Amino acid sequence: MELRKFNWDALKEWKDTGYKHVNLTQSQNVGLTDDSEKPFILLEPYLDDDKAYKYGSVVAITSVEIEQIIMDGSGKYYK
Repeated sequence: MELRKFNWDALKEWKDTGYKHVNLTQSQNVGLTDDSEKPFILLEPYLDDDKAYKYGSVVAITSVEIEQIIMDGSGKYYK
């Protein structure tokens, strides 16, 4: 798996797959940021509503937060 920049194409792919929720995690909270890398938001999509809401920072895939992350260029995801 590779860490990729989250963009409009990735969002469309996730919507087409049927994802409804996305867990947002600051990179420093999962140990993915070293001194040379700017902090980012790690996005993780969920199909299962119950599983998604077990986490504290879940938003709808159609949320303003997701659009803002794309516009800021601050999101990454694993593929």
